[in-house]
Amino acid sequence: MTTRVAFAWIHFAFTGLLAGTALLLPPSAGAQIRTDRGEEYYLIRTLEGLYEKLPMQATDPSEFKAAAADLRSEAIRYKVRADEARLHESIGFGFDEFIAQLDAVSAFLSKVEDIQANAAAQVPLQQFGSGFKGGMAAAQTSDFSTMEGAVASILVGGLVYAMDSWSQSSALEESVKKEVEAEAGRLQDALLQRLERSRQRFLDLAREKGWPEREIGWDLSMQSATTTVQLIQKGDLNGLISLAAGKRAERPFDPHIALSHNLLMAIRSEERPSDLDRICEDSLELKALIPAHSVYDHHRLGVLYQAALLASASRGAERLGGASPGSSSRSRRAVELWEAAHEARTPDTGDELALYRACAYAGDGDPARARTELRALHDRLKDQPDYLYACACVTCLDGDRDLALKFLEKAIRTDGVDLSDVRKDPDLHDLRTYRKQEFVALTTPQWEWTATNSLLWADVFLTNKSAFSLTNVRLTSTTPGWEPDLTVDILRPGETKKWEWNAQPPEGQLRAMRLTSDQNP
Repeated sequence: MTTRVAFAWIHFAFTGLLAGTALLLPPSAGAQIRTDRGEEYYLIRTLEGLYEKLPMQATDPSEFKAAAADLRSEAIRYKVRADEARLHESIGFGFDEFIAQLDAVSAFLSKVEDIQANAAAQVPLQQFGSGFKGGMAAAQTSDFSTMEGAVASILVGGLVYAMDSWSQSSALEESVKKEVEAEAGRLQDALLQRLERSRQRFLDLAREKGWPEREIGWDLSMQSATTTVQLIQKGDLNGLISLAAGKRAERPFDPHIALSHNLLMAIRSEERPSDLDRICEDSLELKALIPAHSVYDHHRLGVLYQAALLASASRGAERLGGASPGSSSRSRRAVELWEAAHEARTPDTGDELALYRACAYAGDGDPARARTELRALHDRLKDQPDYLYACACVTCLDGDRDLALKFLEKAIRTDGVDLSDVRKDPDLHDLRTYRKQEFVALTTPQWEWTATNSLLWADVFLTNKSAFSLTNVRLTSTTPGWEPDLTVDILRPGETKKWEWNAQPPEGQLRAMRLTSDQNP
């Protein structure tokens, strides 16, 4: 189960980070790490991170409010810590303002939900669209935040979408629209005032402490947020790296930025093991920037998590390059880091970390130990694709090809694995070599088509006989003189798609069709 460098990795404790640099710099920053900014500075940067973690992906007000409730609890923990440690009053004030803003947005969204419910009785619900799907169309960010997006997160994510969505409904009377718009405007003004108050207090603290003001961040303009979102939408990794390079230089004591910097460097590394090794160790050193109190334990776990992922990716790249499945210095380092991460686990991360640790054991040439770990996780994870796929890889490495095929089929049927990775994963070498026919049948599209003629037209039927869904499907004719070009977005296993009113194929010719999809090799 080779770990690949991918944007999907952004799910560790520091959710909502986006910064980096193109150059694979030596870990000089890590070697010079100091902690003289202290806990107050760390909490200022953490608070901006909370703004960035606002649920910009939410698709309705209730989803936003549920996520906001979790952030509220987190903010209270930091507020309590700031009070207990008697930190500068501006720190506690900043968290109070954040909590007040969450409460204000949630209250506003409750009001909008009431309006939606009333209007829904008058027109079909689909006319409303989904809140964030409408209002966030121009600021969609997948799994990423803007890094400078305090305003973009809470205002675009929590207010503008409501107007974009509800204003489309002709059922809403003009007076109701104006009432919502006025309320949103008042709330927006209040939020901006709160953000500015926090920013000014933190800048005053920076001057008092002798910190460069640029380290505080808190850019409340939309320009930086908009630029970053546009780069993400275009998939411009070089642009993101260039933009983020300055952020780490400006804020060298912020592990939030540094971890994202390292993640983008890893993606840019093109999976060169030596580069991943260096980035891994640099990430690990960032623990020195995190205050020692237990309230930050999950931050330290985030650092370990990223370092362990990078170590596993380095070992995976080594294996893809032809290294044997036995132990190596890279595989041992991966085991060491996953064991450290598991030791630092939180209640909600234990199973995930144990699963990665099992994969590291297998990658270190000890599949028997990995199987023991996987058996302990079976009852809780038996239906999850990552678990099933890990079982396939481990049992294959252990020589149990029959069981490996069964696990692989179950994993593929979840639609939760990347077939392009499956086809080249070195852990599945024995299946590709010794069970080739079964492996190919399991990992390539299997389909069947028929055409039924009526008086003037032909109906074409396509059945997906694969173990997985087919997406972006296109069925084209290779029969001369017959040119149907048929598409469907998704066809699930066992489903049949029917296209009506097609021209009939020429008589006397062999009819043939070609299928392409995202799942084709």
